[in-house]
Amino acid sequence: MLSASARLGLEQLAFCSVRVRARLRSRVVLLSTQSSLLATAPKVLSFGTREHQQLWAVEHFAAPLPLFVVHVVLPRLGINTGVDSFLGIGRHAMALYYIAAFTAVRALPSAFDRARSAEKDFDLLRHTGGSDGPRVLFVGGNPGVARFYAAAAQELADATRGDVAVLGLRGFVDGRRVSRHWWGDATRWALNRPRGPFSVAEQIAHVADHIDGERALAEGQGRRLVVVGHSIGGYFALKAQRDAPVICVTPYLENREDDPAFRKLRRLVTSPLAPVLASALASVATVLGVVPRVVRRRILRAAGATAGMDRVHEDVTVETMCGFGNVVTMLGLARDEMRRLTKPFDGPYPAGLVLFDDPPDVWCAARGPLVDRARNAGSVIRVATDTPHAFATRPDARRRVVATVAELVAAVAAPTMTTPS
Repeated sequence: MLSASARLGLEQLAFCSVRVRARLRSRVVLLSTQSSLLATAPKVLSFGTREHQQLWAVEHFAAPLPLFVVHVVLPRLGINTGVDSFLGIGRHAMALYYIAAFTAVRALPSAFDRARSAEKDFDLLRHTGGSDGPRVLFVGGNPGVARFYAAAAQELADATRGDVAVLGLRGFVDGRRVSRHWWGDATRWALNRPRGPFSVAEQIAHVADHIDGERALAEGQGRRLVVVGHSIGGYFALKAQRDAPVICVTPYLENREDDPAFRKLRRLVTSPLAPVLASALASVATVLGVVPRVVRRRILRAAGATAGMDRVHEDVTVETMCGFGNVVTMLGLARDEMRRLTKPFDGPYPAGLVLFDDPPDVWCAARGPLVDRARNAGSVIRVATDTPHAFATRPDARRRVVATVAELVAAVAAPTMTTPS
């Protein structure tokens, strides 16, 4: 039998051999990856536009970022994430790194076609159900992609026999485009100086400008303007403080520190590592954006990201949230929201308030001090049950909420009704 010292020597030799093989494999894969990336760099940098160069950098270096951070950076810092054992991909992580980079390289030609900057950093959709009813401006929540509310807006226009305009939040556009100034705004947000689409104050100003524009259209037609805000969109509409009645649908008006789920989410979104986490998640979304739509749909469905959605809104999610810009904007804006909404909401309160209960909504409770203050201020309150926060993506929930909102719109638009301040 081998002595203890001999066994120890063999164990040390085996350990060193494993480390050498792992380092050699990592170096080979990294060199192969860098060679693939550098092979396309002169082509891009020689004739590509600035937007092409930016997209190339994101898709070729940021796309594999999560794997690189989890399997290279964190272990070197002595942090065990447990991802290896959970996913079962420990020793093949660097191979996945290479596959992700290679996929991005292969997607480069199609990325060129979609890399053009958006003319505006938001979308505005219009729906009509007649000219007898009021004009409605619908301000969506976060993510502020206007198309998420298209079906609800058309149903509301039909129910009120009026016109409904869906205002998307700044920084959210269809596809994988971003506005010309988005990159600078994202950099400032990562440095803890939010502006543009990452700033609550500038989103409020964005909503205020469009309330003024829609009110001018309504007055020119002799009709009343009513503003409907969902989630954080309700907060933006109220804080715009324009002379128009506001109806809020489960609005996010203040942090719910009494809810453990909300506290956990707030700590994650507002942590110093939030920019890194946002970039990592957006990089995964970027990789998904280069695979066929049917594959994206199945991956998101398996991950639970589109649970309960109808097919139309599954497609909207697949087309708008599998890109770098919208994901980073969503998380970046959420960070500024949670940092600003730490104090109890002090008004102005909405004319109508639609709340969700059973199950309770993590963003707005159906009862409590906030609801009591709104009721005392004169808000007309309605409560819906068995309705998720993203009500617009589910046909049954959407019909119930739209019917309630249409009732409140008709009430506040009546000339004889006095709108609470």
